[in-house]
Formats: sequence, C-alpha cells, structure tokens
Amino acid sequence: MRRGSPIFESVVRDPDLASLRILRHGLRDALGRSDIPRRLAQDLQLALQEYATNLIVHGAPAPAEITVHLHNDGAVWELEIFDDGGAFQNFDAYLALATFADRRQGPRSHGMGMKFIGTRFADYEYDAGNGLTRPNRLSLHFPPRAEFIIRPVIVVIEDEPLTRQLIKSILRRDFRVFDFELPGQALRLIRSYPPDLILSDIGLPEMDGIALRKELARDIDTDIVPFVFLSAHGDERTMSEAGDLGIDDFVPKPIDPPILLRIARRLITRSRKVREALIAKSAKDLTEGLQPNLPARFEGFDIGFASEPASLGGGDLIQSGQIGDRLIVLLADVMGHGLAARFYAHGVAAYFRAIILGAEPGTEIDDLMTQLSDSLFADPTFERTIVSIQLVALDREGGVEICSAGHPFPVVIVGGTARWAEISGPLPALEQNLPFPTMRLEPEPGSRLLLYTDGLSEVESVRRNPAAAGDRLFDMLRRHAGDPVVDMPSRVLEDHLASTRTLADDTSLIAIGRRRPG
Repeated sequence: MRRGSPIFESVVRDPDLASLRILRHGLRDALGRSDIPRRLAQDLQLALQEYATNLIVHGAPAPAEITVHLHNDGAVWELEIFDDGGAFQNFDAYLALATFADRRQGPRSHGMGMKFIGTRFADYEYDAGNGLTRPNRLSLHFPPRAEFIIRPVIVVIEDEPLTRQLIKSILRRDFRVFDFELPGQALRLIRSYPPDLILSDIGLPEMDGIALRKELARDIDTDIVPFVFLSAHGDERTMSEAGDLGIDDFVPKPIDPPILLRIARRLITRSRKVREALIAKSAKDLTEGLQPNLPARFEGFDIGFASEPASLGGGDLIQSGQIGDRLIVLLADVMGHGLAARFYAHGVAAYFRAIILGAEPGTEIDDLMTQLSDSLFADPTFERTIVSIQLVALDREGGVEICSAGHPFPVVIVGGTARWAEISGPLPALEQNLPFPTMRLEPEPGSRLLLYTDGLSEVESVRRNPAAAGDRLFDMLRRHAGDPVVDMPSRVLEDHLASTRTLADDTSLIAIGRRRPG
C-alpha cells in the first residue's frame, strides 16, 4: 500500500535502455529536490537502473510499460516499480540466487544488479501480477521495517504448491523463507549461502529428500545446518533410513502450524547457541590479528580513528601503507557482521598490503583502487559478499586525494561548517578494470576530513526519520570539531553509542586534520 505524498511518478511505454536512462534521470532530479540522505538516493537510483534493466533485457515477455512511484510518509521511503511483462516465479529464491551468483560470469547475465538490490534493501516485497489487470510490483522500503531486520533464513523444498505456500505463510513473519519445488534449485542456494534451517519433503522429483540429505552431508558447511523432514505416513524402512542420516526432526503432514513454528524456533535457537560458542573461541584471534595501523601523525597531518563492531569480529577495516612520500589510508566496509565479515576483511587487508608493497612511487590512487577491485573480482571467496572501499592519499605538501568505491561521502569540516565531499564510484569487484573517480582537496590548516562507515548514521532516531541523517551526522561531528584530532573519532563514537539502543552495524570513523603551523 502506498503511503505519504508522491515524490516522483513516471510511466515509460515500450521501454528500452535509452528510455530507462531518461527515467533514472527523472528520479535523480526528484531525489535532488528532496531531503533524502545522499547514500539512499544513490542506492534507489541504482536499484531502479538494475531492476528495470533486468526486466527489459531478460523479461519473458519484456514489459510494454514500466511505472515508477517514489513516496515518503515522513519516516519510511518506498520505491515501487510496476511492469506488465513476465512475472518472476519464486522471486525470493531468484533474488537469493542472484545475490550469491558467481560474479566472474558477468554482472548482467548472472544478476549482479539483483545482487545489489538483495544486499542493499533487506525490506522488499514482490507481488506477481495476473498478466491482465494487475501488473507485477516490486516495492523497496528504507529504513527496513522491524520485522525485516536480520531474520533467520529457512529453505523449504516441497513439490506440492499448496503445501509449500502454507509453510511459507506460517513462517514468513518470523523468518526469511526461500521455497523451492526441486532439490537441484535449492542446492545452488544452500551451497552458496548455508541457511539457518532446511525443511524438505522426502518424496521429491529428480532427487528424493534422503538423497538430498546425503548430498548435503558431503560438505561440512551444509552438513551442520539443521535439517527437518516433512513427512506423511511413510513406510518404516524409509523413516528408519531417514533417521540414520542425522535428521534433527520430523514435521508430520498435514502441517500443524504451532508444531512447525515450535520446531523451527527450537532448532534455530539451539544451532545459533552452538555457533556463537564456537565463534567466541576464535573471534579474539581474528580480531587482534587485524588491528588498525594508522599513524597518529604524518607530515602536516594529525590522524585519529575509532571502531566498534556490532558483534564479535565485524567487517569494518582500517589500514594504511606508504608509497614513496605519500601515506595511503584505507577504510573498507564488508557486508554483514561477526566472524564471517571479519574473515572477508582479512582478505581485503591482505590484497591491500600486497598492492602497497608492489606499487611504484608515482602510482595514482585510482589505479590502486582498480588493482584492489580486480583482486577481489578474481577471488572466488568474495563472490558471497559486497565491499565498499575508500582510499585517501596524504602527501607532504598538505594535499589530500580521495578515491571512492561505493562508500559514503566523506565530510569536510572547516571552522564550524560541515559539508559533504561529494565523491562516489561503483562498488568494487563488479567486473574487471573498473574506473574509479578521484577528488583532490587542498585543506586549509585547522580543517578536518572525516571518513566513516555507514553504521555511523544507522541509529534508531535516524531509522524513524531518514531525512535527518545528514543533519544529525553534521551536528554530531561539529560538536567535537574542537577536540584534538586523535580523540575526535572516539568521542563521536561515544555519542553515537549513547543515542541508540543497539548497534545496528559495525561503525568506524577516521579523522584527518591539517595541522596549524607553529
């Protein structure tokens, strides 16, 4: 249901890629007249571009009409995209498979645009049309409604459509549910992104449930996922064979909703407790092995930093290295939380250090970013995540050069005035040899440059009113503009932590101040 006043409405008939550019420019202009946070404005434009491109290029049939609505009720922004083309069958599963697709196969044909939507917008709704009077509809919400934040993932494999739909309707309020008719389809997702629970029928086409369980047992990552059989009254031999496979439980058919919910909650809670205990044992070593290595001073600059993970480990990364007479500072934000995100951060750090060690003194900062992006692109390990990166080069003459890859705008503070350093670029590792924009600043003495990860603006008050994100961030930074540069990030972070009940995302901040002479 649409909420609030429309900010933008447009209809494109017989859409092609040229008319899509016009549509995106119209959305961009409308967003520019609003008070929407800049990062969200960029994400909405890219979401429209990627989703509509998917409709035009891969729709079967392609749509004859695409309609776009953007509206805001004062707290939540919603982008709706309607089309009259062929509907996605099982959109949740399609989006999940695209989100974890092998990006080396190409960004368009294998869904890198859908991957962007799946990772940037946790709260989405897709309604398939009827091909006649009701169009297909994709709705993206920001900030996500509470029920869409960090929900456990359940994969359901059931070839009977009504039973599959019943299970999904029972579970979807508390869990993110991906349902499949065929085991082969489900295996692609499970192997790429092991869920929190698997529910499978025993009698399935192509591969029965027992064969599926044996296949999952071949890999430790999928073997440890709680597994439940959906069973009618089968013969004793079949049930005995299933029991010998280490099945966690059985749900009898016809499905009883309270029983299904109770089993799902119990198994996911038990599994997470075991996982958290294991993580706690190894998180200390992983975290201590990747401490920020920024110097407190470099030539005419003072530098401070602070970082707070949302959970054990964390995906924020602060590193630096010297090339000739320049200091290169890296701030990266790996999608996700906890130990898994920290693992990916280790990989980014390793590639960064290798590139710094091998770089010639005159290497441009955008070339460094392209090398780093290409390294991540070529590494299959990074197919399962998304990283945003900011590189900053400081030189002995007091100059600052910034290169951005999908990262939030830095903030420049001069006296009591704060402003954005408006530089943005594509996310790294979407394809090879990506170009990245650079910006050069000549900061005056006493001015400061603030780099941060997007967790800094994800506080509860901003979730209720995202339009206030920029103003609130500026206010928080200005309050501490008189603090010593080395102390400023930790004091800003203290304010940030005091203003929110829970830390929604890993949060890091770097302050770089041009020292006054004398």
